Parts: sequence; structure tokens; C-alpha cells
Amino acid sequence: MDEFYIQWHITNLCNLRCRHCYQEYFDSKEDLPWTKLKTIYENILSTAQEWKKKMHITITGGEPLLKKESFLLLNYLDAKDEISELSLITNGSFLNQEVCQQLDG
Repeated sequence: MDEFYIQWHITNLCNLRCRHCYQEYFDSKEDLPWTKLKTIYENILSTAQEWKKKMHITITGGEPLLKKESFLLLNYLDAKDEISELSLITNGSFLNQEVCQQLDG
């Protein structure tokens, strides 16, 4: 089965201001709540099923680990059979043993 690749920008929040970054805003005013994120996933899933494709989803932001629902979303997505690969793009500044254990979960 072919794969459907998605890079999902879940937050504008970021603790860094990298010169190469294209992002203009770094606050959470535009961030969607968990219920909206779940609805977006269901819409993506519906499209992938219609196209008969497995999903490869990359979560990004801003810094996705700053979003309080990030682990809720990652755990939710990780449990889905329709997702063949799930990855996270982070600047690494919040990685510690506890976070790494949660991500390995």
C-alpha cells in the first residue's frame, strides 16, 4: 500500500528564534485545542482511507513539545493502525530522560 506523507504543524509556540525559521508568530493564539486536532486527524484518516494509503505523519511546529496536548496527540496517533510511521521534529531543548521515555512509550 502506498503512503500518504503529512507534516503537521500543531503549534506556533517556540522558545527559540532561529535565523533560518520561516515562522512569523510564536504565540499560541492560533493553536487549536485537542478536540480540533482530533477532528483534523479524523479528516486526514478519511482521505487516506479513500485513497487507500497508509499514513506517515511528522509532527512539527514551532516547538511541538511546548504544546500541552502534544503527548496526548502523539499517544493517540501511535495507537492508530493506519499510521505506518510517526515522527516528531523538535529543536531538542526540552529533551530529558523523562521526555525521551514518554516519546519511546
